[in-house]
Amino acid sequence: MTTECRFCRQWEAVAADTYCSFCGGLLLLLDVTLESPVLISTLAPSRRITMRNGSADAMQVSIIPKDPTPLPAVAFTPGPSLTVPARSEVQVIAGVDGGLLTPGFHRTLEYACVVDGDDRKQRTFRLEVRSGPVPKLITPAIDFEEVREGESARRAIELTNSGSVPLRLRAVHGNGSPHLSVEGDYAERLLRYGEKLSIPVVWNATGDDLAGDEGDSGTVHIEFGNCAGVLTVPVRARTFRYRLDVKPPAVRFAHAVAKRDYAQTLRIDNRGTTDVEIESIESDQPWLEVIARASRFTLLCAESAARTLTSPTIFARFFDFKVFCRRRTLDEGKHSAAVTIRPHGQTPVVVPVEITIAKTREYQDYIGIDFGTTNSVVAVMGASQRDIDLVTDDSGEKLIPSVLVFDDPYTYKIGQAARNEADTAPDRTVRSIKRVMGYESDRTFFDRAYSAAELASRIIQRLVELAEKKLQLGSSNAGLWNIRRAIITVPANFYDLQIRDVLDACREAGLDTEEDRVHKTEQMHREEGAVVNAGIILDEPSAAVLYYIDFLRRTRDAAAITKAIARDRGLTLLVFDYGGGTLDVSIANVTKLQAGGTGLRVLANMGDNTIGGDHIDVMLMKELLRRCVDELPSRKFDFDTTLVSANFRDLERRRDSEEWTLDVWQQLLRARAQWKDLAERVKIEIAHGRPSPVVIAPDLILRVTGGILQQSPVPVTIPPLPDTVFENLLQPVLAKSTELVEASLALAGIAAKDVDYILHTGRQSLLPHIRRCVRATFPNLGDDRDLLEEEHLKVCVAKGAALYGSMRDRLVAREARILFLSEGRKLPHSYGVETFTNPIEPEFDEVIKRGESYPIERTKPYPPDMVPPSGYLNLKFYQNTGVSRRIVGNPHVSLIGQISIDTAGHDGCDVTFSIGANRTLEVFANGERVTIEPARLHEEESWMG
Repeated sequence: MTTECRFCRQWEAVAADTYCSFCGGLLLLLDVTLESPVLISTLAPSRRITMRNGSADAMQVSIIPKDPTPLPAVAFTPGPSLTVPARSEVQVIAGVDGGLLTPGFHRTLEYACVVDGDDRKQRTFRLEVRSGPVPKLITPAIDFEEVREGESARRAIELTNSGSVPLRLRAVHGNGSPHLSVEGDYAERLLRYGEKLSIPVVWNATGDDLAGDEGDSGTVHIEFGNCAGVLTVPVRARTFRYRLDVKPPAVRFAHAVAKRDYAQTLRIDNRGTTDVEIESIESDQPWLEVIARASRFTLLCAESAARTLTSPTIFARFFDFKVFCRRRTLDEGKHSAAVTIRPHGQTPVVVPVEITIAKTREYQDYIGIDFGTTNSVVAVMGASQRDIDLVTDDSGEKLIPSVLVFDDPYTYKIGQAARNEADTAPDRTVRSIKRVMGYESDRTFFDRAYSAAELASRIIQRLVELAEKKLQLGSSNAGLWNIRRAIITVPANFYDLQIRDVLDACREAGLDTEEDRVHKTEQMHREEGAVVNAGIILDEPSAAVLYYIDFLRRTRDAAAITKAIARDRGLTLLVFDYGGGTLDVSIANVTKLQAGGTGLRVLANMGDNTIGGDHIDVMLMKELLRRCVDELPSRKFDFDTTLVSANFRDLERRRDSEEWTLDVWQQLLRARAQWKDLAERVKIEIAHGRPSPVVIAPDLILRVTGGILQQSPVPVTIPPLPDTVFENLLQPVLAKSTELVEASLALAGIAAKDVDYILHTGRQSLLPHIRRCVRATFPNLGDDRDLLEEEHLKVCVAKGAALYGSMRDRLVAREARILFLSEGRKLPHSYGVETFTNPIEPEFDEVIKRGESYPIERTKPYPPDMVPPSGYLNLKFYQNTGVSRRIVGNPHVSLIGQISIDTAGHDGCDVTFSIGANRTLEVFANGERVTIEPARLHEEESWMG
C-alpha cells in the first residue's frame, strides 16, 4: 500500500518507508498537539497533550526528555510509555509539582515522543515550566509584647512572592480582637517575584475590654486573587497599665518661717501592670533638695513583686523620698519649684512645690531653756505676762527627752517620739549629747561627721520651734512667732570649751548669742555699784535660785523671806544640782540693795562633770549584769556581759577585729541602750521606794560566736536589789557629793550653819541616799528648809532662766528688781598659760585664780627677753580645777586653746585675759583681739558613744 507524502505531495511511499525519497520528510503518521505549552504551578499546573495515530497499526510511544538534566517536577499521565491504537488518539496530561520547583523557576523543556523504540521515529514538543505565585511570610507572627493603656502600637507583616508569576492580593483583614486592625487597602495589589510587601498592623489599647496580665490575641488573614488558600498571621499583645501615683501630688508649705527647715515625704506608687525604671528624681531650684535612698531604681508591678526580691536598686510597688527646703535662704513671700520624676521611656511626672515665707512677729522676751543631759525643759512668758508657762512636745510632756533620731541626713525627730524609736534605730540615735560638749566626740551618721555642737543645735532648734508653737496657740492674735532670744543654762562647772560649744549650738539654731551686748554691758556699772551679768549663758544653780526665791515668796511667809533678805548677811542658799550629766554645788546669797531691789550673788561654784545620773545608771547596769549571770540556769547559756558593759571604743575595736556585720552591731547597740534604760528604771523605782523584780528578756542576754549573735533560750528574773547593795554602789558618788558641798562652803567662806535653805534641782536627789548624804552636813537645818519636790526638779531651772530673761529689758520698779550681780560670781576654775621651768616638763602659770569674780580681766606682760628669737609669742591656755601646777598627767588641767602673736615692731607684748559674762575666755595682745585656736577636751574612754 502506498501513501502520498504529506509534505511534498510528490512521492508515493509504501508503509515500510520512514522518510520521503523526494523531500526527506518524516513520513511518521503520529501527531502531537498541546493544549498550551505553558505549565504554571498553582495557576496552570497541568496541560492536555493529544497524540493521534493516523496509521493502520498501533504505536508504542515513549515520552523522553531531551534535556541532559531532566526535571522531576514534570510528569505525564499516562506515561511516560503508552499505546496509541491505530487510527485513534490518546489524551496525555502533562503536570508540574510546584513543591519540587525552586523559587522563581522558569525554564523551557523539550520532549521527544519515540515510536516503537525507533529513535528515527519521533515527534518533539516543548513545555514552558514556571513556578506560580508563591506567597511567603517573612513575619510568621506578631507579638506586640506590652502596649501601654490608652496608646497604640504598630508592627508590620512582611510578605514576599517566591514564584515567577506576579502574585495578586485580594484582601487583608484582622480578626479575633477589637483592638487589632490593618492599615491600607490591598485589593488587586500585584507582587512580582522577590518583591516584598509591608502590611502595617495596629494594636489600639483603648476601650473597656482591655485584657491585662494574661494578654489578648487575634489573627491577620491574607487572601489572594491568583493563589489558592489564605495565609494567617497570629497576633498577640499584653496591655499594661503604666500608672505612677505620687502622693501627695503637690507639696505646699504655707505660713513657713524662714529660719526653719521644712521637709515632706512623698511616695511613688506603681499601680500599673509593668515594672518601671526611674532614671532620676530632680529639683529645679537650689533651695529644694531631694533626699532619696537611690538615684536610679526600679519599681515593681504587683506580678513582679510577687516573685522578685527587692534590693538597694529594686523596690516593690512603692518608693518613699523627701523634699527638703533649706532654711534661711528664701525671702518673705511665695516661692515655687518643681520635683521631676523621670521614668525610662515614659513621660516625666512633675510634682509642684510651693513655700510661702510668712511674716513673723518678733518675740521680745527671752525664753528659758534648760538643756539637759537626759531631758530638756523650755519655759516662756505667758500671754498675760505674769505667768511662766512650760512648753510641751508633740506627746504633751513638759519633760522633753534630749534624744535625737535621724530619719535621713537632713531630717530628724527629738523628744518622746525620738526616745520611742531609739531602741529600734540605735545607729541613728543621739543620747546625752550635753555630756560630750567640748570634747573630741564627733559622731557619724549617713557618712557625715557631726560635732557635739552640731547635734546639740538640732535639739535646741526644735525646742525653740516648740516654744514658737506654744506662743502661737496661746496668742489671741493670729500669726507666727520668731524667737531669737533665749537664756540657756549650763552646769556651774562647765569648762570654757563646753560653753563655747553651747554658744555655737545656739547660734546654729538661730538664736542671738548677743556678743555685742555682752561686750558693751561688761564695762558698764549700774547705780547699785555692781556689774550686772549680760550673757545669755546662765549657770543652772543660779537659774534655780531665781525660781526658788519667787517660789518662797509665793508659798511661804513672804514677810519673813523679805526680812531674811534684808539682813546684813542676806539669805544664803546651797544649790545641790545633780542632773543626768553633772553634779554641781553652788552657794548663793540674796541681799537687799541700798538703791532698791534684790541682788543675787553666787559665792561659789564647785562641780564634777563625770559623775552625773548617767554614771549611776552605768554602775547600776553593771551590777544587774553580774546578778543576771548568777541567776542564769547552770550551763544554759554563756552570757558575754562585756558586750554590754565594755567601753564604747573597746566595743568598736572588737567589732572591727571580729568583722561583725551591720545587723550584729545594730542589735548590740539596741541591747546596750535597753540595758541602760533598764538600769535607769530600777533607779527610779528605788528613788520612789518601790523596788521590784527585774525581768531580763532573752534578747538582752547575748553572745557573739563566729560573727553570729546568739541569745539566751530563757529569760532571767533578778530579785529586787537590796538597799544596802545599792548604797555600796553609790559610795564613790556619796563621797564626792560630801567633798563638793564642803569645798563650796569653804570657797564661799561660810560655815554650814550659815545656810538657810538647801535647794535641790537635779533628779538624782530623789534617791534617798543622795539626800541623806547632803543633809548630813547640815544637821541643824529643819526639814522645811530642805526643798525637794519632784515637780520643782522638772521646772525650776527653765523657769528661773525665763524669769531672768524677763527682767533684762523690762521697765521694773527699782524696789521690785532682782539683779543677777556679777560681783560675787565665782569662777570654778583657774586660768593660766603653759610655761617651762625646765626644758622638758611644762607647768601651769596661773593668771586668773579660781574663785575670782567674773567678768574679770588680767594682763600679763611679756617683755622682749621673754619673746622667742622668731618674734612670735606662742601661748597655750589651760583651765585648772585643782591646785597642782603640773600639766602632764594632771586630770584637773585642760587645754582651752592657743594663740600666736607676731610681736615685730613692738617692745614685747602685753597679753590681756578676759573672762566675759558667758564665762568664755577672750585674749587681747596690746589691746587688739587675738583669735584663739580652740582645742578639744580629751575624754577618757567611756561607756557611751
